[in-house]
Amino acid sequence: MNDAVPAPRPAAVSGPVALSRELSPGERWYWIIDQLSTLNVCARVRVEGDVSVARLRAGLAALAARHPQLRAAILAPATPGGGPRFVPTTRPIPLREVHLGDLQPDRWVSEVDAREFTESVDWAGGPLARAVVISHPGQVHDLILTVPHVIADGTTALALLRQWVRLAHDSPTTPAGLDTPTSPAGLDTPTAQDTPAASAELEGSAERDGSAGPVGPVGPVGSAVRVGPVGVVGSGGEGGGGGGVVEGFEPFEALFPEPFRLGAVSGHDDGPDPGDGPDPGDGPGPGAGTGGGAGGGGGVDDGGGGVAGRLVPEVFVPFAQRRTRVLHRSIGAGDLRRLVGVCKQQGATLHGVLAAALACAVARDAGAVPGAPFAVGSPLSLREELSRPVGQDEAGCFVSALHSVVDQRPDDLWTMARFIKDDLATRRKAGEQYGVFHLLAAQGPAGVADSEPFIRYFEENGPFNFFVSNIGRFDFPDTAGTWRMSQAQFVGGISVVGYFGSSVTTSHGRLAWNFTYIDRAVAADRAERIADTALALLHDATTTAAGAAGGS
Repeated sequence: MNDAVPAPRPAAVSGPVALSRELSPGERWYWIIDQLSTLNVCARVRVEGDVSVARLRAGLAALAARHPQLRAAILAPATPGGGPRFVPTTRPIPLREVHLGDLQPDRWVSEVDAREFTESVDWAGGPLARAVVISHPGQVHDLILTVPHVIADGTTALALLRQWVRLAHDSPTTPAGLDTPTSPAGLDTPTAQDTPAASAELEGSAERDGSAGPVGPVGPVGSAVRVGPVGVVGSGGEGGGGGGVVEGFEPFEALFPEPFRLGAVSGHDDGPDPGDGPDPGDGPGPGAGTGGGAGGGGGVDDGGGGVAGRLVPEVFVPFAQRRTRVLHRSIGAGDLRRLVGVCKQQGATLHGVLAAALACAVARDAGAVPGAPFAVGSPLSLREELSRPVGQDEAGCFVSALHSVVDQRPDDLWTMARFIKDDLATRRKAGEQYGVFHLLAAQGPAGVADSEPFIRYFEENGPFNFFVSNIGRFDFPDTAGTWRMSQAQFVGGISVVGYFGSSVTTSHGRLAWNFTYIDRAVAADRAERIADTALALLHDATTTAAGAAGGS
């Protein structure tokens, strides 16, 4: 049991700082597809105790002070050929309140399904986050933090939520008198009206709260601009006073190991084999939020000259009409302990057997015969292999994904699980997880207007269109003073890069397996059948293996 909330990681940059830089190729991809179909990542936790809205708002203000991404908006290019860029905003993270007259344990699911996955975060006005508190009778609260995939993966979303709880608990009972992190005293920052392009973007903003919107000091990709009492103090690069890239705000791609940096690998400049498509891990990925192809045609070679199976949509839903829906499932403490124990006995990973179970469930839905190959996507957190350590508490999207073509055998999930484990390890060692970012840099769309051919390519030829995004065990505290926390988990949207996904979190002694699907392309009853079949196959495989081990 975790008895105390760990102190959040200190901000990499201290003092009143506003930062700006151009979006990287991966970030630009997430930004583009979010405009077609919402691409958010949500983190949720239940908090029991005397939780006030004033403390929650103060905690959000303190959270924004720690992360440049939470004090930012995105400024669309004013002219063709320009790139979108992060610019500072003075708006606070909005908090929506939901008050219930009775206990509704799954109300958070419907809030994510109906609101958080249907409405994009207001990227034009900022900031790049929003929050919800659902208050039940008896001092029971569900907290939801929503962030766009352009700045967050599932680990980031949960880590930000964990920090928010800690900062809210430690804050004064009212935010009055606190230093406002997004508008520090003495910060002489130009208003939105001083930047015509920013002003034009604000006119269409969803939320108008009277505070200043994005403002626009500029710097190239990979640099950050620091804004101080007299405006721009310096920018990264030669001659700038900013000292180069600010740690914690540099592009993800700038942290790639040297052999895989953009432009560093021969043959990657023209784009890699797109067989690893967009990233499903922690959300739909670049080819992060996930996903990869679609159901109609194409697909990935099964290794024997055939085409690996994928989930076939019931109808083609135009990209701009796609909506992610949510199904919540979980595995309790006792069953989880048994599952983890059997995985160790079988030489398999938990992720491997979850991916195997989902592949078999999709295959059964398709009426496939045992042994037929299916392609399942898997997330890869790259935090531990980048050029500098990236901890959980650092905001950003640090994921990629690979797929595995596995012969589905519902009576032998463990052989499938071991294959998936070994296959991912081999391909990861070869650096295949970096290929999609080279493709985006070389051939990715510049904006929504020219995105359809690229998106349609993945729709028709992507390697997978269903996936398991498992962030593993996430240590979320059980208590903060008198507050009690439970059921921490994340769920990521799909947008236009897949048809069926799942987000897996192990925390507070339980495994949350949240399934997602594209409305109309997959009927609700079909989605429930696939999800429940995966859980049933997993349960049967675990029970059989545990029984065999007990009898040996």
